[in-house]
Amino acid sequence: MILDNPLFSKDSLKQATSRLSWDSHTLLYEGSDDGSNREQEKAGMELRQCLWIIAAIIDHIFDYYPFSYYVAKEEQEEALDYYQWFKSHPDIAIRNAIQYAKTDFSVLETVTRDRLVLHRNIDEENHVISVLKSLEDDLPEIVSLLNGPKKVSDPSKPTEDEIKMLVNSVNRISCSAWKNAKMMGKSADEAFRDAKMYEMFLNPLLFAWQVYHYGSHSDFWEEGESMFGFMMFEVRAEEIINQLIEVLETQSPFTPFEQNGAITNGLLKVYRHLLMQDWKSKI
Repeated sequence: MILDNPLFSKDSLKQATSRLSWDSHTLLYEGSDDGSNREQEKAGMELRQCLWIIAAIIDHIFDYYPFSYYVAKEEQEEALDYYQWFKSHPDIAIRNAIQYAKTDFSVLETVTRDRLVLHRNIDEENHVISVLKSLEDDLPEIVSLLNGPKKVSDPSKPTEDEIKMLVNSVNRISCSAWKNAKMMGKSADEAFRDAKMYEMFLNPLLFAWQVYHYGSHSDFWEEGESMFGFMMFEVRAEEIINQLIEVLETQSPFTPFEQNGAITNGLLKVYRHLLMQDWKSKI
């Protein structure tokens, strides 16, 4: 039973994915400019496939972290295609992954920084190989679980789509506040205050996005935007979230813009769930 295997514990799988994530990124994006970079790129892409295999199991079978946590924006389509291929060809995928892990980590020795060979962590590399070999040993059970329903350890946790929808709704309302203020003849200062009032409700959403490992709070920022407000929020997150909950419960400013309290109730769901999380261990 894979659930009894210590190699499939949260800490063990996190260590394996951290090693693969770090080293594949190094090979793909920090390689040499000489002729060895093709070998480095190939090795990086292969280690990335090892990462996606373990990430699929972490998400679907254990619900430790979402699969998207391990995938950069520009890799999403490729990663999902590979995930589907892995489920259809698990034997080939695992055999390949074990071979990649046995050979590709050594390519890191062709990467230099300040003329020094990149330091490798042999123990963690061997740990990755052990995890992959254990996956191969339990492959029938793993394939069965991957093709079954996804484990959901906390049904009350806000989903990626719920948080995205709320971020988009709050941004839309904040933008409309500027137009409405002008139409009502308010000054620029009053329009600015109205927009900023709605924007206050964004920071807990961005914080939740990060706490739940859906990505980084910066995923929603446009280039050049200041993150100062979010950083100030982080310092007093619990206090501010409680204050916003009180506002939503007593006189929600979103009432004129929603049907059946959809935005207000959505925000309350995220905020209340967020307050129950151990933030330091999740970020």
